[in-house]
Amino acid sequence: MIAQIRPLVARSDDLRRANVLRILQAVRAKGTISRTDLAVNTGLSPATVSTITAGLMQDQILSEANSTLLNTRRGRPQVALSLDARAALIATVALSLNLARFIFFDFTGKIVLSHDARIETRGAKSEAINDAVAKVLSNLISTLPGHLPPVRQVSLGVQGVVDTQGREMLWSPITTGSVDFAGGLEQRRRGDGRALHSRPRTDLRRDGRCRTGRDRDRHRPSLLQF
Repeated sequence: MIAQIRPLVARSDDLRRANVLRILQAVRAKGTISRTDLAVNTGLSPATVSTITAGLMQDQILSEANSTLLNTRRGRPQVALSLDARAALIATVALSLNLARFIFFDFTGKIVLSHDARIETRGAKSEAINDAVAKVLSNLISTLPGHLPPVRQVSLGVQGVVDTQGREMLWSPITTGSVDFAGGLEQRRRGDGRALHSRPRTDLRRDGRCRTGRDRDRHRPSLLQF
């Protein structure tokens, strides 16, 4: 008896999301790129590229670059597209023993603010560490110029072990207990004048698993994003 194989049907919204990601990855890799070259690099049709880039430009995620690309084809010059710095700010926190480095990037990857702060971790409780990180974040966000976009995501790197959802630090040599960074910072950021839009992300570990046992002794850096 031959089993029937059902064809996989991709949902239209999932397919569009995947195509948007391919376009954004291509633009980020090239810096500036034309719609024609986007179609070549992504394998998408010119019509699909035009539709998606038009929507991304309307949402201020992509923008036309100040210069046109060198035209090697007949016809009108190719218009260069690039990432729009107005799309978002991303805050990163690198937490080590009694020290945290805060760096804010715009959507193009340009650093707009960098700050080092001493945060007691070794003998501190989890709530105290969360309070200290949130306080520095809040103060830094309040100093950002008003024309900059809001912080859309916070990524926190820490030496140790995090859960599979990338929200809680389970163990680290820099402190004595676990720290729910995502939940703690989200709670502390509510009601702030400059909103921090936290979006839970799953499977953010580089290997997608929570290390235990002997792997903990390797002290590899882990990443939390929220």
